[in-house]
Amino acid sequence: MFYSNALANTISAINVGYIAKHKYVVLPINKYTQTVLIKFVDAGAIESFYVFKQGVCLYTKITLAYINGRPAITKIRAVSTGAKRYTVTLKHLVAFSSCEYAYVLLSTSHGILTLREAVGIRCGGMVIAAVVY
Repeated sequence: MFYSNALANTISAINVGYIAKHKYVVLPINKYTQTVLIKFVDAGAIESFYVFKQGVCLYTKITLAYINGRPAITKIRAVSTGAKRYTVTLKHLVAFSSCEYAYVLLSTSHGILTLREAVGIRCGGMVIAAVVY
């Protein structure tokens, strides 16, 4: 399934890649998506990625992470897409951290942050992605 949102497309492609047991996926990229992919590498949701130019467009080749032949993650999900936007205040971040997702990304006024980073600098934001291990 592909959305009009570049981040949702990237997350969907990663999910499909894991389901189909591909080694990597290739798709268009922008700076926002690239920032999120850096966080996914830090979390171990993907092994690595690199950006290349083909014609006038930028693409990324995302190498998926496997442990003993099994995907390193159970599921990765775009939370806020299109008209559905989920924002959390600092007050609710601690409660949100106890949900099923092991790794949550937020779009904040300080940039893209993990849940732990957002609590550390005491700011809320829009939940953009979650990873289940």
